[in-house]
Amino acid sequence: MVRDLGYAAVTASDGPKALEVVDRSAIDAVLVDLTMPGMSGADVVRTLREKKPGLPVVLCSGFDRDGRGPVAADAYLAKPFRIDALERTLAKLLPLRSV
Repeated sequence: MVRDLGYAAVTASDGPKALEVVDRSAIDAVLVDLTMPGMSGADVVRTLREKKPGLPVVLCSGFDRDGRGPVAADAYLAKPFRIDALERTLAKLLPLRSV
């Protein structure tokens, strides 16, 4: 869906790999699931906040439907979500861009 909206997307198979990607790449925002292999999404968000406090983080989950979560994220998407919800969320977090 991220690519369908005209953004470039980089994926990681688990939390530790995601943190490696953020460390070595120019990343504008992170979408992270609350439940992930290797490390919880909450731990990933906490680590991102320490390393890159200004990096926008969107927490996605099918479990935490009230959106309060165990960590503070810049936005929350309850799964399943539609592409229009993702589009609105990313538009709020990222500077204007031409597609």
